[in-house]
Amino acid sequence: MLVVLCLPLAAQKEKLTLKLHDVLFSELVDSLEEKIWCKVFYADDWVDSFYVSVDAVHEEVGQIMAHALAGSGFSFIITGNNQVILSEGHTIKTNFREEYEKYLADRMSKMDTAIYSLSRQAEEEGNGISEEFRLYKIGNPAEMEKIGKVALTGTILYTGSDVPVMGAIVYIRKLQIGASTDAKGNYTLLLPRGQHTVEFRRVGMKSTIRNLIVYSGGTYNLEMEEKINQLEEVTVSAEQENQVLNMRMGTEKINIKMLKQIPMGLGEVDVIKSSLLLPGVQSVGEAAAGYNVRGGSTDQNLMLLNDAPILNPSHFFGFFSTFNSDVIGDVTLYKSGIPAAYGGRISSVMDVRLKEGDKEGFKVSGGISPVTGKVMIEGPVKKRATYIISARSTYSNWILKQLADKRLQNSKAGFYDIQGMTNIEINQNNRISLSGYYSKDKFDFYQVSAFSYVNGAATLQWHHDFMPNLFADFSAIMSDYSYQINSVENPLAMKGMRYSLDQRLAKASFTYFPSEKHKINFGLNSTFYELAAGEQFPLNDSSNVLYQKLEEERALESSVYISDVFAVSPSLTLSGGLRFNVYASFGPGSEYRYAGDAPLSLESLQDTVRFTGGEVKSLYPDLEFRISSRILLGSGFSLKVGFQRMFQYIYMLSNTAAISPTDIWKLCDNYIKPQRGDQYSMGIYRNFRRNTVEASIEGYYKDLDNIIDYKSGASLLMNEQIETVLLNGKGKAYGIEFMVKKNSGSVTGWLGYTYARILHKVTGEYDEEIINDGNYFPAQYDKPHDLKLVVNAKLSRRFNLTTNFVYNTGRPITYPVGYFQYGGVTRFFFSDRNEFRVPDYIRLDLAATYNGNLLARKLNHSSLTFAIYNVLGRRNPYSIFFRLDEGVVNGYKMSIFGQPIFTLTYNFKILGNAADDF
Repeated sequence: MLVVLCLPLAAQKEKLTLKLHDVLFSELVDSLEEKIWCKVFYADDWVDSFYVSVDAVHEEVGQIMAHALAGSGFSFIITGNNQVILSEGHTIKTNFREEYEKYLADRMSKMDTAIYSLSRQAEEEGNGISEEFRLYKIGNPAEMEKIGKVALTGTILYTGSDVPVMGAIVYIRKLQIGASTDAKGNYTLLLPRGQHTVEFRRVGMKSTIRNLIVYSGGTYNLEMEEKINQLEEVTVSAEQENQVLNMRMGTEKINIKMLKQIPMGLGEVDVIKSSLLLPGVQSVGEAAAGYNVRGGSTDQNLMLLNDAPILNPSHFFGFFSTFNSDVIGDVTLYKSGIPAAYGGRISSVMDVRLKEGDKEGFKVSGGISPVTGKVMIEGPVKKRATYIISARSTYSNWILKQLADKRLQNSKAGFYDIQGMTNIEINQNNRISLSGYYSKDKFDFYQVSAFSYVNGAATLQWHHDFMPNLFADFSAIMSDYSYQINSVENPLAMKGMRYSLDQRLAKASFTYFPSEKHKINFGLNSTFYELAAGEQFPLNDSSNVLYQKLEEERALESSVYISDVFAVSPSLTLSGGLRFNVYASFGPGSEYRYAGDAPLSLESLQDTVRFTGGEVKSLYPDLEFRISSRILLGSGFSLKVGFQRMFQYIYMLSNTAAISPTDIWKLCDNYIKPQRGDQYSMGIYRNFRRNTVEASIEGYYKDLDNIIDYKSGASLLMNEQIETVLLNGKGKAYGIEFMVKKNSGSVTGWLGYTYARILHKVTGEYDEEIINDGNYFPAQYDKPHDLKLVVNAKLSRRFNLTTNFVYNTGRPITYPVGYFQYGGVTRFFFSDRNEFRVPDYIRLDLAATYNGNLLARKLNHSSLTFAIYNVLGRRNPYSIFFRLDEGVVNGYKMSIFGQPIFTLTYNFKILGNAADDF
């Protein structure tokens, strides 16, 4: 039953003029309270999508309510005690029980404020009354008369589990203030002492209302229930509650449940590949590792796993991503509006967070696909600790044996990874977590070559609450990447090459709420780089290869930052941030000096300068900016604008557009300057059909400086004078992104279209330092038109059908446009850099998932997914190459998938809950 408590007897007779069109029922109640003495409490899940219209001229409250509720299924009465009581589907008797009236009168104050807080004390006052009618007490009643605001904190979890609810909105309508829960489900709010009505909302969850009386600061933890009819909803948003109201722009949240429905190649759920279905995110080609965001190169994206940077995010030639989706709890992709707490890259940040282990009991889950198998275990350790660990491996050699090439039939390829986390709650104010990741990939091309690469990462974090409105996280992080390549085809030239990059990070981040209008984040972090640039060695005694080792590089990047989100008014919110970086490279080491009147080359090399251990070789202090604002232009309509400046002190050097295991990374020095990226962005956001449909348009312009390009024929591996083959350039990127999402109902999904350009310009004093006559030319990953459609149809509670369609312009390529004979050798004459394009890319995928019965109490919850990748069988070219055949130059297309790929995947969860995944 929904109870609206208001209207003294005198107020009942007062006549009002009120005009409202298609507003939420709660807004009608607020309007009544502003005009007369009134107090309102209601069960939000009854009316969270109930819209009303009122056109009243000199009418009493009873008449207004009657007109607003006409045909809605609600009935109401106004009691002698000045209460309006509504009922859904039932007529209310006027002889309302006196004891219930007394209960309400004793516990509901005459003033209504709103606040985030909850208290288990209310359970002691239950007496069979619904929780939404109880009065929850927070703090010490003796402090009620003190002056000043108090802090309320809490954690919101999924019902019956220890899984935090991220992005839940905690809102106080009367004060028009609110907050959202973070990745750990925590919220904090400053509010005045007194009685408040708190609303808890989140898409896909049952909305909840609590009535609180706050005497002093305190804590309350709430459990929220999922709506059964929205288990499979599609949501990609910064805060899933309302894209119009939240502050962030250019930020996407990747829904893990939806990931498990999207068809992917070889049947493996993939975080990175799924992110390619978002506007502004593209890949350079089929199965390519890495991605490009708003005109940025692949190395301009920062990928974090529990704050640990991951350099190579791929397995198995790029077919799989580093991250196992089963153990992932949350994924956030920042395309713009990147918070000041993040730095080190200029295009995007993908923040991946592992799930916390289940506190309720031991659970096992896993899955089997055509090429991989995986298993995950989780559970509690006594009452204050949890653990979760997953392992994944491949048995893919059978695929190679199906190929026609005899060498490939005898080759071997595979990978495995292990990741997990443990959390320990020391006390109410202190928590410690330890997470780790390790993976290894191998490929042995029979009697030709072999390579292997390793990713390793670990994060130790301590969370401490200094006071209810001030808390901090302290982290110690390590991240290592290494690879080895062996060439064995020629016995006289058998050689191996090793490379590694190690990072050690220390972070301290603080969150402070000085008032309900301010949220301040500040902190500092430092990253120490240790780069072994290359070591070459012979593999046998008969090899003619000489031992060579490049000098190691060391650098320290330190930053201090501060940001503030300030609610100027209910319609205007501002956010600003500063981040000051100091980057320094150190000895021991050498630096080459070249003639000043010639381009950098071996011919112009004049001298070598030696640096001792700890001596500074290069120093770059830089200041970064973050500025953004959100303006509410009306109900369900907002405008957001922003600017950010970021710097990057590490480059990936590669002759290919995609990430490969043989890529090398280079730290900034006196020749290679830090990259700088300035991005201006603006977005318009509009919600329709009672917030079930979201539409957005985001435009951006990026100015890039000190980007890297290469001289023709550049050799990157084991090059002691690497600066002689590199060119510094500039770039500009601009685009506009359209997106429409349907978030609820039996059919959900999104449609996104992006028009974007990324152009580079490389010019210098000498001819060999100029590309395309110094004019702007398309980057390798410039693809102007990009269309993506994702549709998820829930045909029943147990059967789900998903499809996605992708179209984009072919990427640029440089073609040979002629050839000639010179010295008895055929030589090619090439077009301008990236003058032509490969054919456009088109792909349609389909997947059907059938779940076992969804009984809560059963040993095993399972699902079976049948997927077809590239339904149309289109031979999308990954690249085009040319060959001279009998005096004729012929072009050839290389496709990764030239036919439909069928997969069948079985997933299981023992002792788990089907609602978590299915």
